[in-house]
Amino acid sequence: IKIDIEELNKEKDRLQSRNENQAVLNVLTSNRFKEEENLNLIYSQNVLIMSELNINEMDFSKSFSNELQNRINRSNHSINAMESKLESLTNDRRAKEHAFNLEKMKLDDLRKKVKAKENQIRLLCDDDDYETALEELEKDVEALREKKFNFLGSQALLMEYCSIIKEEDKCPVCFNNILEESNKKSIIETLKLKIEKVPEQTKSIVSQLERQEKLYNQLLGLASDNQFVKNFKQDMPKLNQTVARCESQLKTICSEVEKADKELRKEKFELKRLKSVESDAAKYDHSIEMLVKLDKQIRDINRDMYTHGDAADNDEDKLLKDKRCLNDVKDDLDLKNSQL
Repeated sequence: IKIDIEELNKEKDRLQSRNENQAVLNVLTSNRFKEEENLNLIYSQNVLIMSELNINEMDFSKSFSNELQNRINRSNHSINAMESKLESLTNDRRAKEHAFNLEKMKLDDLRKKVKAKENQIRLLCDDDDYETALEELEKDVEALREKKFNFLGSQALLMEYCSIIKEEDKCPVCFNNILEESNKKSIIETLKLKIEKVPEQTKSIVSQLERQEKLYNQLLGLASDNQFVKNFKQDMPKLNQTVARCESQLKTICSEVEKADKELRKEKFELKRLKSVESDAAKYDHSIEMLVKLDKQIRDINRDMYTHGDAADNDEDKLLKDKRCLNDVKDDLDLKNSQL
């Protein structure tokens, strides 16, 4: 009986150990299944980012958190570089915008000055250009001056003619004698009438001369303005080219600023997207660690069971049979103990 009891105790210990190991193995297997489900869920939710990080499903060789953090660090570095570039471009844009506005304002001011000067010149020149009008006016002044001198000289000459006729009874032109008194008086009267008209005629000419001289002096005073207008028209192509160049440079830098800003916003959005999965990455790595740990525990239990001649089995019918066997052994053991 003692031998039987000893054998039964051994069988009982074996069966109990097997059942305990199998129970632990079942729990570990269940936990492993849950961790796999968790990994599959996280992977399905983050498959795009994980594929970008070259992490395959159930890839135990890489850390999702480490790969993600490396990518986040690179993104932060890119953002810092982009922000510096954008700041530099923005400063450059401000400088070019100031240069363009300055050149445009200078050109606009010159145009206003030129227009005002052209209007002033046009008032004096009518439809003629400045040089032509000045030349014509100069000729008019010279002609009026000559006419004025001629009239003033004619008055003295006519008075001298009258004196010659009275005193010498001779024609002051041909110096022939004037025999008839009536002819003498008639000639003298005619000369006196002409002499009387000279002041009035001279006054009219002087008035015209004064007006033309005043106009000539006014026009002459606009010589610098006319030269200013001419210089502006000569420089106009160059000035327009300068403004156009500044505008082109401004458009180019504005385009670069817009592009840099767009790239920066895109990278910031990418960084936000990456950071949004940091929690999932930590959970994924934790599940990987748990799977590795569970796999080791499962291997250890399987090895222990194999060493004792038992094999792990997930067949519920067989497990139930082992429990019955254990109960039967316990019953037999109780019976043998009672027989002692």
